[in-house]
Amino acid sequence: MFFFQVFILLYVLKGLFARTSDDDLVQSLPGLNPMPKFRQYSGYLQGATENIQLHYWLVEASTNAEKLPLVLWLNGGPGCSSLLGLLNENGPFSIANILYLESPAGVGFSYAVNGNVSTDDDIVAKNNFAALENFFKRFPSYKGRDFYITGESYGGIYVPILALLVASKPEINLRVSLFLLFSPRHIVPSYLLCN
Repeated sequence: MFFFQVFILLYVLKGLFARTSDDDLVQSLPGLNPMPKFRQYSGYLQGATENIQLHYWLVEASTNAEKLPLVLWLNGGPGCSSLLGLLNENGPFSIANILYLESPAGVGFSYAVNGNVSTDDDIVAKNNFAALENFFKRFPSYKGRDFYITGESYGGIYVPILALLVASKPEINLRVSLFLLFSPRHIVPSYLLCN
């Protein structure tokens, strides 16, 4: 009995401290039969503090996923879930693997444990950066691939700030190939005037 209890304790501790990509593999989706042939993952990535938990959904390309680049997709709003891009705007997934990150905390399924969320752009970027670091720990096969940071609408603010933060931290060893902005024309000038 003692060995069984020790085994259960170790199994629980492993789950608490060493999440792997397999823990987040989407096995089924309600109402979707049959499941698509490409892999999907959904779960939470810790932000800059344990308080911040950012929801992500990774959709791997339908073919050659192990060789294709990774695209980070950030919806704008502010306050618009990146799952809007997944469900209404993007696909099919054949030329890249796409990571949808719901940010900032308080958007979509992302949350702050204590309920205190911040929409300050620099804090959002720090949380997104920490979530990316945790993503690459959980999915090490994506490290070293071309990496594209993209966003739309208010993502025109999120993307450049995050790209600057990534560029200032060479230890994360990301090959940021490009960052793309969709519909930033109205957002960026007003942001510059207000700040």
